[in-house]
Amino acid sequence: SLAKDILAHSGNDDPAMGGVNLDELTAVTAGIEGAFDRINRDLDLTEADRRRIIQSRDSLHDRIAELETALTEARLRVASLQTDVIRRDRQLEVERAEIEALTDSRDEWRGKAKSLDSDLASARNQISSLESELELTVAALTEERSRVEDLADIRTRLTRQVDSLESGLSMAEVRGERLASNVAQLTENLKALESERVAMAGERESLTSDLAIVEAELSLHQTATERSRERLEAVIVQLAELTDGEVGVESDVSGALQALEVQIGDLAAELRAARNNAADMETAIGDVVVGLARVAGDSPTRLDLVEAPEAKVSLTHELLNAVASVQEDQHELILRLTEEADGGISRNESILKMAGVDVDALLRLSGYEAGVGGPLEIMPEDVAPSAGPTQPLSGASVLAGDIEILESRLSRMAALNELMRCVPLISPVDNFQMTSPFGPRKDPITGQTALHKGIDIGGWAGIKVHASAPGIVTFAGRNGGYGYMVEIDHGCGIKTVYAHLKRVKVKKGDTVEHRMVVGTLGSTGRSTGPHVHFEIIVDGKEVDPEKFIEAGRHVHKI
Repeated sequence: SLAKDILAHSGNDDPAMGGVNLDELTAVTAGIEGAFDRINRDLDLTEADRRRIIQSRDSLHDRIAELETALTEARLRVASLQTDVIRRDRQLEVERAEIEALTDSRDEWRGKAKSLDSDLASARNQISSLESELELTVAALTEERSRVEDLADIRTRLTRQVDSLESGLSMAEVRGERLASNVAQLTENLKALESERVAMAGERESLTSDLAIVEAELSLHQTATERSRERLEAVIVQLAELTDGEVGVESDVSGALQALEVQIGDLAAELRAARNNAADMETAIGDVVVGLARVAGDSPTRLDLVEAPEAKVSLTHELLNAVASVQEDQHELILRLTEEADGGISRNESILKMAGVDVDALLRLSGYEAGVGGPLEIMPEDVAPSAGPTQPLSGASVLAGDIEILESRLSRMAALNELMRCVPLISPVDNFQMTSPFGPRKDPITGQTALHKGIDIGGWAGIKVHASAPGIVTFAGRNGGYGYMVEIDHGCGIKTVYAHLKRVKVKKGDTVEHRMVVGTLGSTGRSTGPHVHFEIIVDGKEVDPEKFIEAGRHVHKI
């Protein structure tokens, strides 16, 4: 059993599994030999037991030799394994260094990938923004082309008006020349009559004085006509400038059109003055005709029956016919000017009605009151106007009535033109997109239904916000939920509000012109993103700004 214990103790000969050490094996062998000696001395064994023990010892020696051999081989394998371990440790260190380098490189590339992903997302956003801006630009170009076409129509219409006025002035000049010729003939006849009627020297001097007055009035008429022609030439020059620069901005076109309207109004005023001078001249000529009839010794209402020299009667008829022709031309010119005024009134009223406002109410707010009236002149029943060219002065009352109608139309047109300067007809932001309309809507913050008193116009933060019409700034600063806000009083009972601005460029009391920058678009106050809240207030009540902007697009199309 001792041998079995020893063999069991030494049975694990695998060095990798913790096999027996050589020193320990030597010690065990020595112990065994000592044990055998002690057994031989102390025990009285049989020969068979001794042989068995000796065999066991020999087997143990053989086993020990095998174990020593295995141990030597194990040590060699351990040394080899240690060498491999050292080599592999070195390789592992190298591979670890490479892995660390690869890890650092991986982290670096991951950072670059994240940066590239961020740049890609930013580029996609920029592409989306550029596409939106491109769409807005295309829409603006389309609208600009439409405006250019409208300008061509306006140029054609103004050219026709100028041609018509020039034709009227030319006809007036021709009539004036005919009157001058007739007056010259009348002067010659007066000289002949003076030689024949020496006895009536006093009356002749009176007639000569009247003739001088007529000549003076004619000179004034010719002077007024010349001034009108000069003004007309200035209008033609300005029209040519407008034609050359028709692709200019909308404010320049509006200024040019207003200047043309002012000059056309001045021309109309000068034509009225010329017509008044012509009427006075006709009255003076009538007095001269009466004097001629008196000199001839007959009634001025029966000149065609006077038994006077044939030349005097022919001259008188020609003079009266010329006066009647001038009156008819003046009547036609006044009617044409009245039609032009009616056209301007109709265009302006159509635009204002398209904006949804009460035209007459706005005119009253701006101080205009339309009225009718005039002196009452009752014509006796036994007096009837005579027909024919022998009573040319009877057309003076008709011309006076036409002039009153024209003046009434011009007054209303001037009031409407002044009103149009007060009305905001353009968006405060170029290339805009409306993000929320006027009226009831779902509040973007509370989610409840609420009244939206204006419209929201989206755009890039920081872009310019313009005044939609000239006026005076009544508020500029921060105003609660409106954020930074500007309020402008345009007169005529009209105000505009520009809210949620990023910056305010004006101050209270400033006078602003049309399209002047009042601030920049932002998101201050009660706002969810960059936009301008635009309100239009008429007579203290908020109205829909979208209708005004839409009406403004048709200003040059009507």
